[in-house]
Amino acid sequence: PPRPHPPAVHVPKSVLERYVGTYEYIPGQMQRTDLRIRVRLKGDTLVREMGPDSVLTPISETRFRVGDTSLTVEFVVDEAGVTQVLGSGFQQMLARLTSKR
Repeated sequence: PPRPHPPAVHVPKSVLERYVGTYEYIPGQMQRTDLRIRVRLKGDTLVREMGPDSVLTPISETRFRVGDTSLTVEFVVDEAGVTQVLGSGFQQMLARLTSKR
């Protein structure tokens, strides 16, 4: 049987605002080199725009479940900015925040 999704947690809007912007996937991870994802804030909810919009449900302050899938996104904030790590199991792809719009 499928495992239940981790429960959603509350993340302050000020934290969510750090993750808003356009992300470009780092070259060499896949055949396409032009893949961009836009993350926006709709009220107090992060939404990922890539094909159909997906709600990003927080399961920690930095990890989010993508829609109703088993995929998770983790945002890593360091001195270089924000990196988005998309993964499921052992497969992970990195995207760097390139624009706050």
